[in-house]
Amino acid sequence: MTSTDLRCRSDALTNPSIPSFSVKANDVITLWWEQDSMSPITGTFAPPMGPCTTYLARYASHGNGPQWFNIYKNGYVNGRWCSQTINDLNNGGLNVRIPSGILYGTYLLRAEIIDLTNANMTNNEDYTQGAAFFANCIKIEIDSDGSEVPAGSYIPGIYTPEDPSLLGDFSGDQSDYVVPGPAEYKFQLLESTGLNDTVSSDIEDESNNQIGMSVDDSSTLITTSTNTIGSTIGSTSVS
Repeated sequence: MTSTDLRCRSDALTNPSIPSFSVKANDVITLWWEQDSMSPITGTFAPPMGPCTTYLARYASHGNGPQWFNIYKNGYVNGRWCSQTINDLNNGGLNVRIPSGILYGTYLLRAEIIDLTNANMTNNEDYTQGAAFFANCIKIEIDSDGSEVPAGSYIPGIYTPEDPSLLGDFSGDQSDYVVPGPAEYKFQLLESTGLNDTVSSDIEDESNNQIGMSVDDSSTLITTSTNTIGSTIGSTSVS
């Protein structure tokens, strides 16, 4: 949890071949987890038990300093871990909305699944145990009319070994589970209807299976196109 590999695995921050995509604020993108790089995308990998998170950081920072702000988090909803929803219902894909209101420019997008299968003790106690972090980054160019620069956090620094959301027995019902890390960034979505509501980035998938909807009447408030980003999120874990 103290290694800089927690950001984007290893060389993703400086590797010139890091996948790069153009998106618009309020777009929905789909991030895929697979065992290996495959084409076409088949959706064959997600850890069995744990939450999902997504962060953004200004690309020019290379992830250094308090740059990372959370735009999506989902833990245990309707009897399912987020990772189970990805694997069983969404063919390995996680739908995430790019928030409105943020400043345009180039960002690192960090997507992560945390596997809690062996989280009953820390990695320091037994190197084969502990929560495992499946994270990787892509580079995105965000087209936005916004001007907000959300407050960020350090990575590493968002997790601690003794965090009750990362250490314990997470089998059985976990309806009260709290996803670790900083709070999800909220943005203001202004529609022609005159509504001014605080909206999170959580969305529903196309099969109407709930991933973490936190907005009432989404058909009214959230209407946007979906971009499928075929970037494989690798399976290297950092405990």
